[in-house]
Amino acid sequence: MRIFRDLIATAAVVVLFVALLEVGMRLAGVRYEYSFYESDPVIYTTYRPNAEGWEVKEGENRVRINSLGMRDRERSVTPGSGTTRIALLGDSLVAATQVPIEKTMAQVLERTLNRTLGQSGQSFEVLNFAQGGSTLAQQYLMLRNRVWDFQPQIVMVFVSPISVPTCS
Repeated sequence: MRIFRDLIATAAVVVLFVALLEVGMRLAGVRYEYSFYESDPVIYTTYRPNAEGWEVKEGENRVRINSLGMRDRERSVTPGSGTTRIALLGDSLVAATQVPIEKTMAQVLERTLNRTLGQSGQSFEVLNFAQGGSTLAQQYLMLRNRVWDFQPQIVMVFVSPISVPTCS
């Protein structure tokens, strides 16, 4: 019977230690990098729908992945009437997890297009399918397997000079 009492006491000490560690880290403002990715049988990795956490590699920013697995505001798969859709594909420069979502290229472009070209009954949606670390091959697979479902009229592919192989 003593062994059970010792096990319960040990478990209580471990739980108390972990709780105190968590409270201490929160009070100290410690942030840790959150994984926004999940495995995908075709694309290799994709953003996990509804993932939310801190980006801490290049500054601090709270990031949320929408329910469709995009670094974007919530969207519907079917476009509204009179909506011109533009799909963006690219790597971390376009996904822009380092900045608030309203400062991403996709959101700035969407606001600019709607402000300057939008008319009554006509609007623009710029969908951000970019994700950090994606290669051109993965972007093609994303286009083929996901982007076309959203019926974009324009697709823009951004290739980072960092990810382009060079010959020396």
